[in-house]
Amino acid sequence: MTRIQQWMAGTVVAVLVIVAAGWFLAVAPQKHKVSNFNSQSAAQEQTNSGLRTKLSVLTAQMQAVPTEQAEVAAITQKIPNDPAMPAYVRALTVIAQQTGVELVSIAPGAPAAVAVAAAAVAAAPAASAGATPSAAPSAAAAPAGPAVSLQSISVQLAVQGGYFQIQQFTAALQKLPRTTVLGSVALAPAGALKKVTQPSSAPTPPAWKSLGATITASVFMNSSDTFAIPAAPAQASGASVPGAAAASAAPAQPSASASN
Repeated sequence: MTRIQQWMAGTVVAVLVIVAAGWFLAVAPQKHKVSNFNSQSAAQEQTNSGLRTKLSVLTAQMQAVPTEQAEVAAITQKIPNDPAMPAYVRALTVIAQQTGVELVSIAPGAPAAVAVAAAAVAAAPAASAGATPSAAPSAAAAPAGPAVSLQSISVQLAVQGGYFQIQQFTAALQKLPRTTVLGSVALAPAGALKKVTQPSSAPTPPAWKSLGATITASVFMNSSDTFAIPAAPAQASGASVPGAAAASAAPAQPSASASN
């Protein structure tokens, strides 16, 4: 082999060594990086796709927020967070005027907690656990009730009117915006209706058409607060309506009545 051929062979070997070194030192790491970047890009694209799906769901939910807020407001109106008796009395006065009955008296009682069976079931496992006698009282003393509880307020109404007028009043009573559960209705003969309840040209109804009704109903509120009925001040007439001011800061009134 001549000297030129040796130089050529050496040159070829050197070039091959340089190419192999460049591949392993430069090209292969960059190719590995490109592969990693491609994997990261695919993962990020998948994450972006999930985020876009969540964004579309949240956008649809945001569009439903006004409807849900209206539903919550309607439920709050049916079962408020306080007694709200002044507003309820005004509503009773309105339907009394619409149905033509004489609203003689309104007597709300004190709010009373409504027992929920699920609360007793939830507390049962704690009592049935194999605890020592000394640990049982502490477990029973731990508060397990919810922060907000359902309370009922008994309301006794006395109205006067004709049979069909009282019937319409009880029907309107159960359709009030605030949830009202009718308990009982007791009818008895009463004096004639006040002339103001009839048009000026209409004759006064016969006595047999005038009835007195004692209606017992219940309304509800969603609150854990305790509302006490203050003692009513002494009145010459002796009539009183307990709890009429339980939901307001104004002094308690001995009675609440409305006339047509």
